[in-house]
Amino acid sequence: MHTLNFNHLLRNFQRLDPGAKLVFLGTSLAAVFVFLPWFQIDQPGEDVMRVTWIPETSNGLEIFPVFGFLSLVFIAGTLLYFTQYCLGEKKTFGLSHGKAWMILGGQALFMLFIALSVFFSETQTDSTAQIRFGVFGSVIAFGLVFFGGYVYERGREEEEARQAFSAPFSSELNHLNIRPEEPSVSTDQLSLSDVNERKQSILR
Repeated sequence: MHTLNFNHLLRNFQRLDPGAKLVFLGTSLAAVFVFLPWFQIDQPGEDVMRVTWIPETSNGLEIFPVFGFLSLVFIAGTLLYFTQYCLGEKKTFGLSHGKAWMILGGQALFMLFIALSVFFSETQTDSTAQIRFGVFGSVIAFGLVFFGGYVYERGREEEEARQAFSAPFSSELNHLNIRPEEPSVSTDQLSLSDVNERKQSILR
């Protein structure tokens, strides 16, 4: 039963638009990277005989929780539009899904840039401050959301342009009542009875 359900989900995923696939992949990665280490600041140890430093990492919800919370908001908004897309809706709140994904992905990237700026300004005197892979992963993830929205929106506009071009041409053909010519029948396709009837008509 689980295998059948997984195969069904896999088939549905394969039918998605390439841009929507990138959006789903980027959103899934962003939901993971927000809980992985973003920053690292070493703290002094308790050894009185010598100076020791203990690395202390923090994810997106710890050292600057507002940025982690905003990441979750962008993830939720992206999933909302993705759900509406899977349900067959063309637009949600008057905005096409491709444009919404581009806006959410772009805002998330701008938010991460601000988070890095705040981190560097707060720790400019601390030589142990480091950026961890969680931030870089979040940048890549939201970049996929933005690029996926662009791919989807471009494909949607091209499809609408093709439909707008073909619609007047089809209506003009219907107005002229143009029908395809009936194929002529060759002598090879005539039956023996047809040949005999034509011979008798000639003899008459």
